[in-house]
Amino acid sequence: MVELSKLARLWSPLVAVLAVLLLAGCFPAMASFSKPGVSEEQYARDRYVCMRESRVSDLVGGHEDTVMFHGQNRLAQREANRLFEACMIARGYKRVE
Repeated sequence: MVELSKLARLWSPLVAVLAVLLLAGCFPAMASFSKPGVSEEQYARDRYVCMRESRVSDLVGGHEDTVMFHGQNRLAQREANRLFEACMIARGYKRVE
């Protein structure tokens, strides 16, 4: 019979990789935007303004800066993403896929 410690050493890398892959799917990717002729500094300013304007408080009574999104908090994150995209488009940017 294989010792428990050897079994754990064999499985721990696999479990770690699976955990990273599962967690990566929990966080939405940030959309990219483009606007011809805009400087990096202006893009950074516009992005910052839109991020601030799109903040939505958690629907479950947490703080704006909460990083984990579960259940109803995912609705808040989706709304924030929608507001951010609308803000960038209103400033003349186009979403880059």
